[in-house]
Amino acid sequence: MCFGLTLIKKSELENLNNQISVLTNNIEDLKKEVNLKEPVSLGAINWQECFSIASKYGFKLNFSDEYFQLTTVEEAKLFCEETKVKYGTWVAEKHDCDNFSFALLGYWSRGLESFAFGYARSSTHAFNVMIDKDKVFWIVEPQTNVWLKYEEVYKNSTYPQYQITEVLM
Repeated sequence: MCFGLTLIKKSELENLNNQISVLTNNIEDLKKEVNLKEPVSLGAINWQECFSIASKYGFKLNFSDEYFQLTTVEEAKLFCEETKVKYGTWVAEKHDCDNFSFALLGYWSRGLESFAFGYARSSTHAFNVMIDKDKVFWIVEPQTNVWLKYEEVYKNSTYPQYQITEVLM
C-alpha cells in the first residue's frame, strides 16, 4: 500500500538540504546584533551651545546631557548607513517614522559617548537631527539616510514635514 510516498534522488535531497542550510544561516545572520564602530569624536559641545545653535529656529528643545560629542557629517552618514535602520519595513501606525527615528537614535545611544544626535518632530513627521563638528544643524531622515542642512529647509515650503516643533537631544 502506498501513502503518497515520493522518491527523491539523493542529489535533489542534498540540494534541498543545502538550500535550507543557506536560509537558516541567513536568518541567523539577520538576528545577530549589528557590530558597529562608534563614530570618531572630534570635539565636544555643551547644552548651552546646542541651545544657541538651534534656538534661532523657534522650536522646543530638551537636552538629556550637559555635554555632547561632535563628529563630521561624513562620519555620521556612514554610521547611520551601517545601522541598516533605513532598510526596515514601513507599516502605517505600527512601524512608521517615529519607530525609524527611535531605532536610529538607539544606535547613537549604544556607546559610551553621547553625541549631539537627537529625535525631532514636526506636526506631521518624526526624524532625527544632529549638530556636526562645524556646528551645523542637520536633519537626518532615518528612512532614507538623506541629510539636509536645517538652514536650507527652515521655512522652505518644499519641506513642510521638517518644520520642527520639538527636539530631544
